[in-house]
Amino acid sequence: MQSQAELQVRSDISKAYKRLLESDRLFKGASIEFTGDYENLLDGILRAYQNHTISLLEFIDYYEAYKDSKLQFNRLQSERMDALENLNLSTGINILK
Repeated sequence: MQSQAELQVRSDISKAYKRLLESDRLFKGASIEFTGDYENLLDGILRAYQNHTISLLEFIDYYEAYKDSKLQFNRLQSERMDALENLNLSTGINILK
């Protein structure tokens, strides 16, 4: 019969692994979007503002949207790393680096 501590460890590892899989899936989905499209979009917005084809208000609006997307991407990346560290901590070894 398994002890309560062993059951708890198995449960912790299972939860950590599931969290890692989910955060990895979300990160990879966002990563595909962010590969270069957003950087190109920002360059286009800067050029449009410099060429006076958009107003300052439009530039600020576009930039805020870009910044929010970048922050969300960074948050997903951080959550993925936290999940990885949590799995390593739960197992007591560096399973994934």
